[in-house]
Amino acid sequence: MGLPYAHEYSCRDHFKERAMERFGVDEEQLKRWVNQHVPSLHHFDSSFDQRPDTEAYVAEDGIVFVCDLKNREFITCFQAVNLTVDEEQKEVCQDIHRENVLAYKHSQSKLLNRYRLKEAKELLANIDEHVDRFYSLSQTLKKGALSDRNYQHLEELLNEFHVIKAAIRVIENKKNDYHTD
Repeated sequence: MGLPYAHEYSCRDHFKERAMERFGVDEEQLKRWVNQHVPSLHHFDSSFDQRPDTEAYVAEDGIVFVCDLKNREFITCFQAVNLTVDEEQKEVCQDIHRENVLAYKHSQSKLLNRYRLKEAKELLANIDEHVDRFYSLSQTLKKGALSDRNYQHLEELLNEFHVIKAAIRVIENKKNDYHTD
């Protein structure tokens, strides 16, 4: 449907010159401009003569990209004249774009979850001693008698609780560090 391996294509000097001349795209903007058009590229049945191993692809906005398929290069670009894109082709391009966006969001979400888990693991590893001490003190208090010594254990238990609570709060607050908008 689209241009296979489009992300591997390079731009010939002639292509760069035509992009600047015809569309006002300088070298700094060129890669971004090409990447914006790649998702909507589809084969263009053109009437002009083409060399072997070259094909023309047209973007949704009517810009034609002539490509060297063998060397994976963009040769030139121009605005199509009297271009009629059928609705079915448009819908296919839009569906592909939607699927790409959904796949990107899914992989982004997985990556964010991975980083969150990694940070949580590191933080929890730092408070391991406090968790163990909390558990030990809670077991001592559950089994112990009402004494001044156990009152001291209660104070220690509360101190350990606050350390653990602070760590959990940090983990909870860190989930807002990454914005996916």
